[in-house]
Amino acid sequence: MDHTTPVNKEKRFWLIVVIIVTLMGMGSCAVGVRSFFDEDRTPLKRVTAMKAEAPTRLEIDVSVVSTDPARGQMKVELIFHPKGDLLDSSRNVLAREVHLLTDAVGKSEIILKKGHRAQPVELTLTLTDGDIALYPIDRYNALLELDAYADRGGEDELLLPLAVNFVSHNHLLHVESALGADSIDSILNVEMRLSRPLVIQAFAWFMNLVMVLIGVSAAMVTYNVAYKGKKLEAGLMIWMGALLFVLPGIRGILPGVPPLGALTDYLVFFWVEVTTSICLFIMVVTWYRRAPADK
Repeated sequence: MDHTTPVNKEKRFWLIVVIIVTLMGMGSCAVGVRSFFDEDRTPLKRVTAMKAEAPTRLEIDVSVVSTDPARGQMKVELIFHPKGDLLDSSRNVLAREVHLLTDAVGKSEIILKKGHRAQPVELTLTLTDGDIALYPIDRYNALLELDAYADRGGEDELLLPLAVNFVSHNHLLHVESALGADSIDSILNVEMRLSRPLVIQAFAWFMNLVMVLIGVSAAMVTYNVAYKGKKLEAGLMIWMGALLFVLPGIRGILPGVPPLGALTDYLVFFWVEVTTSICLFIMVVTWYRRAPADK
């Protein structure tokens, strides 16, 4: 016979729930930490159309500095490594003037002066085919077009073979690069695809679930007080009023949060805020109707 009392069964049930929640929390933490460091360990990806490396060429390290989906832009840094006849190895300066043509916003041509070191350059690229309103499942594309000349406009003008070493350690938007279909040795199209890491997506959906549960909790409290006649305590109205300001704060802590009007606002935030406001109003009306009897 099972002599376990109902009280002991309930305690055992909640103990199991606590253990499961604790294990899930530890697992989520481990997955998040691994995702973070995996992004930092992303290796360089070489993007080039050269079948065999030309002795005289321009190598460019491209790294993602920042992304701004709200403005539809991303910033990348270019670090130049001239090879072969482009470099005066005795002084580690350029032996020929290099003109680099790009499709960047506001900087279509970069000139690397002869006799000087090639300094890093930051470019702004346009994000296309994406909509931040779809956060956190928004995706984007970007394109970096490059072609370079040595001594452009002179008798010794040379169209330079190019190679890009691409890397991104951006934790809010994962960036992958690939060689564009129209690329040749000296004209390089680097196609980039941006998407939210799975951990960011999971956290954003979890926080939206938290907001839903808050709205449900407010509705349950209101139902029990207003319709089932449970005692109305002042603290309940204070708590419900505070929720109206807590909910925007929860939304504001989402990583890479978009402006108001995103998909998750229509699915969750707007309706939870409205529901909580209505529940608070019902609680106030209930207090007003019961006030004479409570004196």
